[in-house]
Amino acid sequence: MAQRYSPSPSPPPYGQQMGQQPMGQQMGQQPMGQQMVQSMIPNTGVWNETLCGCFDNLTVCCMAYFCWPYVHAKTAEAVGENCCSHFWGATVGLIIPCIGIGLLVFIRGKVREARGIMGSCFKDTCVVVWCPLCVVCQSYREMYDRPIDLIARQ
Repeated sequence: MAQRYSPSPSPPPYGQQMGQQPMGQQMGQQPMGQQMVQSMIPNTGVWNETLCGCFDNLTVCCMAYFCWPYVHAKTAEAVGENCCSHFWGATVGLIIPCIGIGLLVFIRGKVREARGIMGSCFKDTCVVVWCPLCVVCQSYREMYDRPIDLIARQ
């Protein structure tokens, strides 16, 4: 009979023994200050929103066209990043394109991670370089058109 490989558990934090719960936390409880939200739609490993589906939501399409740093910042906020720093970073990205491309690739990767979507940094970079506004719209709609799978906010 073949045995299935099961990875060893990660080591406990410093000062904590294997199998021991963190101080002030009982079995079955969430860490203090965190909330969990369950998704209504399961992860499928693919984007639910199409890249060229910008016109499915004209409000987001117009917002992205006229002020993409705002839409980008709201998406960054949805994946747990600082909204203000991404807004100003994206605004600087209008003048220095390398910064804008880097921020878009970073947030697209965070959206993929949050949604369990397959992909790579290379693919994200290619899509961002060839169609940045479509990426802004797709990422925003992916995060806001359906509930997030699991949020851990403090």
